[in-house]
Amino acid sequence: MLNPRDQLLSSGHQLLRQGSRSKTCSIHSISYFDDMAKLVASTFIGSGSLWLYLDNELVMQNSDTLTLEIEDNAEYIVHWFVKGVPGSSYSITISSPREAQYQMTRGLGRSGKGFDSFHFKLWNLNTKNLPKQLAYD
Repeated sequence: MLNPRDQLLSSGHQLLRQGSRSKTCSIHSISYFDDMAKLVASTFIGSGSLWLYLDNELVMQNSDTLTLEIEDNAEYIVHWFVKGVPGSSYSITISSPREAQYQMTRGLGRSGKGFDSFHFKLWNLNTKNLPKQLAYD
């Protein structure tokens, strides 16, 4: 007897729910389920230093761009510290995944320091909406 995942793969289709609409897609390989999401980010600082962290791990410094594979079905915290000339500006943009999209540009105050954070949840859309009889651990 096939497990629920193999039953779904052998049928060659997966039902995806998008709001009140449904559509059927072909599945060509098992990697369709196992794709990791990509975090795409960029930073800029006019004058000073910027440190960007993902779950307390330094992933970017100063003005840079980044593409990083992250796991589905997880929660993340993005936080940053900035130190520079008072009045200088910095920006942080996260363009992917959709759940983490963020755009911010700020100027440094009199202290010349800044910090902030946000958190996001990333759910694998390929498996979370499967009918219960096809869900598996």
